[in-house]
Amino acid sequence: KNKQQPSSDQLQKVISEQTSVGQKVENNAFLKQTKEDIKLYQYWYSKATIDAIVEECNDSAKRVAFLSTPSLYFSLGDSPLARTSRLFDFDKKFDTAPGFVFFDYKHPENIPKEYQHYFDFVVIDPPSVRDDVLVLYAKAARILLHESR
Repeated sequence: KNKQQPSSDQLQKVISEQTSVGQKVENNAFLKQTKEDIKLYQYWYSKATIDAIVEECNDSAKRVAFLSTPSLYFSLGDSPLARTSRLFDFDKKFDTAPGFVFFDYKHPENIPKEYQHYFDFVVIDPPSVRDDVLVLYAKAARILLHESR
């Protein structure tokens, strides 16, 4: 079978899309500098998704618990919300961040007492959408959210 060569318009579209994706990554230091770790089921959101979720957090919360969402936490920059929020994550490569809290989703009962019922907003990106995983993340959210939520 003869394969048709892509037209110049199709090639230009691909180049444009690749350039656009590259620029989005370049504009986010976390995406640019941090590789996903498939062994830990880490897959980062796109820049547009990060921007939308961070905007929602900024508009809706005073203290956010970011569960397994380092791309979001680190995209807060040096904002007031970043100073009151925490990243709960298993990957210790992030432990130098001032808001890092080690988190093993399999043991939500180990969340430090000082963070229990402390947050008004929780963002979760579980490594899997299996029922057993979702139940444990839901338990963690109930532990973290202020009782008025």
